[in-house]
Amino acid sequence: MAAPKKEVLVDLLTLLVLSAAVWRLTHLLTIEDGPAAVFARMRIALGAHQDIAGNWYSDTFFGKLASCFWCMSVWASGIILVAYYYVPGAWYVLLTLALSGLAGLAYKATK
Repeated sequence: MAAPKKEVLVDLLTLLVLSAAVWRLTHLLTIEDGPAAVFARMRIALGAHQDIAGNWYSDTFFGKLASCFWCMSVWASGIILVAYYYVPGAWYVLLTLALSGLAGLAYKATK
């Protein structure tokens, strides 16, 4: 006898949008400088440094968090899920992040 089906929390399209939004937010915070270098200055304020090759590194907890893609993606996922479930209108911001992220990936794939 098969196990009973569990309720699906999000459909596939929502999962794709949320995943792309997490990728975009994480990439923005950990890799890109942002407008007026706001994200680069944030990483520096948190203790991160950039080497000659342009890679970010740090010995401090918050500096590592701000410069580690994998670390930041966990926190970005939490922020995005809370926004998705509890903030009215957040879907439009998340969809904007997702579309921007997918456009960036498409650009890199065709470059």
